[in-house]
Amino acid sequence: MNFETTLFGLAFGFVMAGYGFWQGRKPYEAMKLPLIPHGVFLFVGLIIMFLMAAHLITLMTGEPFKGRRRF
Repeated sequence: MNFETTLFGLAFGFVMAGYGFWQGRKPYEAMKLPLIPHGVFLFVGLIIMFLMAAHLITLMTGEPFKGRRRF
């Protein structure tokens, strides 16, 4: 992925996590259950943000992430 796609993915993850957090903070309404729980949006958004931030760091430094074992 290029730089612009990575930034778009990071923004998408931020919006998705923000939506999950915002909906999760609303008061509970009886008999109105969401189709997808709001915690799922928050969790998936945070994972997307983490992965895109790691990819952004590798793009900015120019070195691929090699992990602990360096391979």
